[in-house]
Amino acid sequence: TTIKLVEMETVTENYSTNNNLDSLTVDGYELDKEFNANDTEYTVNVPSDIEKVIIKASASDSKATISGTGEVDVHEGSNTFEIKVTAESGAVKTYKLIVNVEEKDPINVSVNKEDLTVIRKSEELTDYLKDYYKEITVKIGEEEVLAYRIEAIDITLVALKNNSGKINFYIYDDGNYTLYQEINGGGVTVHLIDDKTKIPDNYKAYKETINDTTYQVYKLNKDSTYYLMYGENVETGEKSLYLYDSSDNTLQKYYEEEIDTLKEELKLNSYIIIGLISLIIILLIIFLIALHTKKKNNKSNKKEIKKRLKQDKEEFYN
Repeated sequence: TTIKLVEMETVTENYSTNNNLDSLTVDGYELDKEFNANDTEYTVNVPSDIEKVIIKASASDSKATISGTGEVDVHEGSNTFEIKVTAESGAVKTYKLIVNVEEKDPINVSVNKEDLTVIRKSEELTDYLKDYYKEITVKIGEEEVLAYRIEAIDITLVALKNNSGKINFYIYDDGNYTLYQEINGGGVTVHLIDDKTKIPDNYKAYKETINDTTYQVYKLNKDSTYYLMYGENVETGEKSLYLYDSSDNTLQKYYEEEIDTLKEELKLNSYIIIGLISLIIILLIIFLIALHTKKKNNKSNKKEIKKRLKQDKEEFYN
């Protein structure tokens, strides 16, 4: 085996970093939008009787390599594929292709005037399921369909997808659907509840995107990196205010009493700082006055000395 070793400086200076695709197609079908090398996610819809599709792609740079293309198996529902482009330098760029195979007899529901399809097969949800989701079934219309139960917070979820293939979980309650949102950080996972009555008056509502999901959060000002949210712990069921630190993606309970104590401490510290600054200014003024007085006295002394020297000189000559 021969191994060629190349210094990183050589790679950086002389090797191509172009890892863009020049084209991406699925034989016989159209993508949901025109291909653009900078857009890395595409969707294609195929009929219900299709079991295989052929993915084709070409790289912008002939020195780049592509993986994830060719003939692939698909099943009813959403199928996600990754096409990876590796530049000569080793830099990798990943394009995502979602192939939606239409269901033969889909169950369609309307949520907030949006037409959605109920997902009935767990294969579509492999990347979405959590350890605390207990698989069950619920009856929608005349059919028993796949659902999930979170025991600690006593809710039932069903998975729905839109026309573009995007999947979200919804809380199902006797024919009613409410978008389910959860957030985690620092080992804590919370189901978010939008209850404005739980939010302190000095916080304002904002929309923030965390890990490609948009949330309703509350902040002291628009530039703050701390997001206040109300929700329930999915493991304990405890409801509380939570503070999310977007700078390091951590989540912790918000204790208003501790925050108030911290504010009082900060206020006290600010008073101490202001007092010290005032003392320093006063001492500086006293110093300047003393320095000015000393200079004035020195000037007077010099005049007196000159006067005496002149008198002594006159007496000497006399």
